[in-house]
Amino acid sequence: MLSSSKLIYETETRQQHILAVVHIFYPELWPELKRCLLNISGCFDLYITLVKKNKKMFSDILEVFPDAKIEVIDNKGYDIGPFLYVINKIEINKYDFIVKLHTKRNVPDSFTLKGEWAGGALFRKMALEFCSSSERWKSSLAKMNDISAGMVGSPLCIIDKRFDYTSDYTLVYRIMEKIGLNWNGTGEYVVGTMFVVRASLLEPLRGKFTLEDFEVPDRRKGDGLPHAIERVLGYMVQAQGANVVAWDGTNTARQTLLWKLRSLFFEIKYTRRRRIIRVFRIPVFWLPLPKREE
Repeated sequence: MLSSSKLIYETETRQQHILAVVHIFYPELWPELKRCLLNISGCFDLYITLVKKNKKMFSDILEVFPDAKIEVIDNKGYDIGPFLYVINKIEINKYDFIVKLHTKRNVPDSFTLKGEWAGGALFRKMALEFCSSSERWKSSLAKMNDISAGMVGSPLCIIDKRFDYTSDYTLVYRIMEKIGLNWNGTGEYVVGTMFVVRASLLEPLRGKFTLEDFEVPDRRKGDGLPHAIERVLGYMVQAQGANVVAWDGTNTARQTLLWKLRSLFFEIKYTRRRRIIRVFRIPVFWLPLPKREE
């Protein structure tokens, strides 16, 4: 097995092979993803999936990325179904790293991540942090060049399984068993599923699910297969001996634990219009909602 320093030396002295997999459901958000893709240094392959034919979108993509592969597929499985669709089709051993991006919609104004306000478009901006500038992408790539790292995302989006809002993990355990990985029930995953991952670590998922295994998105049905695989994508990395790490080096497990400890004594709850400061779970102060990110 190569040492960490040996791997870093080799990856820095040869061209890395990167594939960016992008799912576009909301065409109006494509410019934001395009800016992120332009931050990826060097040559990379680009595979884009859409759910509707869009000549203007095709033209805009190919104008900037003339070698991009674009495919219109069924609208199933949110961004997870299309991602696995692509992973099943590609020659995964051609790539060192795979970048996963998608057009994440705005979330409710009351949404938080580890106690931090992330409402509206802010959640999407947080999720895209790891490639939102050329400097941040270089930092993400530097983290991936360490053999111990298997996936890199944005710190506030990396959640410890112990503090997941989802309490029923039955489907997650079934999927981990289906893909043949022993999992001890601990670890972290990336909320929002935007990250860069070591390509070889996705091999256990290849061929295990097809697009037909997923349903047309319906948020009224709650969590289902796509949300379980959202978690599996992180846990399977760790089950194979690698780590999920933040692009800026934040100790995310410690960050999450401190947030949970702090919330026992002091927390800020967000509603559609205001912040409520609570001490020992008792509301003591109200403030206007922070300015919404658009």
